[in-house]
Amino acid sequence: MIEDHDHIDAIFLVARYGREAPQVADGQRLQAADRGDRSEVRRWRGIRRFIRRSIGPMEAVPVKNR
Repeated sequence: MIEDHDHIDAIFLVARYGREAPQVADGQRLQAADRGDRSEVRRWRGIRRFIRRSIGPMEAVPVKNR
């Protein structure tokens, strides 16, 4: 479960990066892992999970020709 302020961070990530937001969150998680900051790794993992659940699958939706 992520904190309320993490929900806000996730919303801003989606507003700024759109469908790239999970990748941005994953990059932040990797940077935290490189620093050895476990709590920050868990935080970014939770944010990424929240974003993925909120905006759905990342696959492109096929468009029918008209």
